Amino acid sequence: ARPPAEEAEPQDRFRQVALLLRGLRKELRDGLIQVIAKHNADTATAVQNLMIIWEDLPDVYDRSLQEVLREMEARDLALALWNADAKIIAKIRSNISERAGALLDEEASLMRDPKEEDIEAAREMLLRHLHRLNAEGQVRFVETKADAAAHAG
Repeated sequence: ARPPAEEAEPQDRFRQVALLLRGLRKELRDGLIQVIAKHNADTATAVQNLMIIWEDLPDVYDRSLQEVLREMEARDLALALWNADAKIIAKIRSNISERAGALLDEEASLMRDPKEEDIEAAREMLLRHLHRLNAEGQVRFVETKADAAAHAG
């Protein structure tokens, strides 16, 4: 068996490529993903999925996130936010209406120690919506210091 550091390395490289690609115009990004897919379809899929991960939610522009949140049921959103990072919770709460926030609170209050796989499934659902919008060129990101450094280098 390989040491864990070696196993994580390809994922790290895929994530770096994904971050570079997500900053490009849709047409250019799609063309590069097609080139990757011709060589290895699994790699292309991994890169596409790594363009937006759960930890990226605070960096998604509000309007892009709002569109996704409108598609989510309150119960699924409450599950996704269970034990989530405070920055992610704040980002999502700042992008839903008071009424939706009240529904979210109600759903969360009814939950009793949800299963980890249910939490992950709810988060994946939210990410699938974001990936779909991203594939359509509809997701924008707040430029972070890491993005600025990547573009400058």
